Amino acid sequence: DVFLFLQNAQKKKTQWDYVICDPPSFARSADQRKGAEKAYRKLMTQALGVVRPGGYFCAASCTSQIGPAHFRRILAEASRAARLRLQIVHEVGQPFDHPVAIGHEEGRYLKFIEVRVLARV
Repeated sequence: DVFLFLQNAQKKKTQWDYVICDPPSFARSADQRKGAEKAYRKLMTQALGVVRPGGYFCAASCTSQIGPAHFRRILAEASRAARLRLQIVHEVGQPFDHPVAIGHEEGRYLKFIEVRVLARV
């Protein structure tokens, strides 16, 4: 259980220089979107809490119900909840071998953001 693992790490004040979160899809349909948002926010908030200041955090998602801009907003909300300032250093989506049809935004389901944890606020 990653949530329990992260909670215990925070209690022990364990921190790492590099943390990567790449969970399975949290929503298979639009009616599961709110639950997915909540799960991503909780996961990111907890994971950010174990990144050493100056370290890096990577957030990945394959949930088609949450687009790239929405995913970035959830990360921003998690950074506020974790009381951290972040700086995006790298962001990518679909590789060339995963084309997205025009008018099918859900096809843009792969997201990856790498941020530097600047400071606690």
